[in-house]
Amino acid sequence: MRASTLVLTVLLLATASASAFAIHRQRESIVLAASKSAELERALGQRDVAMHERDQQIAALKTAAAKLDADRAAQAKSLAELVPLQRERDAARARAEQLTKLVSQFQKLIDAGKLQVEIRHGHLVLVLPNDVLFDEGKVAIKPDGQAALAEIAATLRDVQGRQFQVVGHTDATPIKTTEFPSNWDLSSARALAVVKLLVDTGVHGGVLAATGRGEWEPRATNGNAFGRMKNRRIEIVLEPLLPSDLKIPQLKM
Repeated sequence: MRASTLVLTVLLLATASASAFAIHRQRESIVLAASKSAELERALGQRDVAMHERDQQIAALKTAAAKLDADRAAQAKSLAELVPLQRERDAARARAEQLTKLVSQFQKLIDAGKLQVEIRHGHLVLVLPNDVLFDEGKVAIKPDGQAALAEIAATLRDVQGRQFQVVGHTDATPIKTTEFPSNWDLSSARALAVVKLLVDTGVHGGVLAATGRGEWEPRATNGNAFGRMKNRRIEIVLEPLLPSDLKIPQLKM
């Protein structure tokens, strides 16, 4: 009886010891699992932080790329706007150089009092006193006038990209003859005579035109002889040719 009890006691103690060991092992497993779970949560948290930082970097890169695209577009627009401005500046410089060259070539006539050069409304205007060219009421060009026009023609025939408007002007003294019923007729005939002489001395007829203004564009008073002398004149106006790419703006209907 005692032996049986002893065996039973030993068995119970062994079972209790095994259970305690199992419980201890289970607790260790739970602690280890909890530790791994905590580590996993920390890893997940770090991953989330890293992903958030990456998303912020991506967003910053997209913003920078968008700004770069906008800057490039603005730069391209600025360059496109600069092209016509540069073209206009180059054209203006070329015109200025051309005008300077023209004036220098006319210096001899200017010094002799046979020619005046003016800039009027953006045009170069050559002014020839009428008394150098014509006798009173006549359209035949005098020898001194022919010589002056020959010198002018020698320069004009080498000018490219320009047209020349030859304009006749008179004073306000009325004229009424069979040949010239009015100052309109006299000024127009004189302008045409100048055009014909310029053509004869080598200027292409396709760049020349003649018109008369009569007494309607005076430079001075017609109340005295000096003023009337200034009003009697021939003007050669350099007309610029319009650019070939110039477009007429559309009108709103």
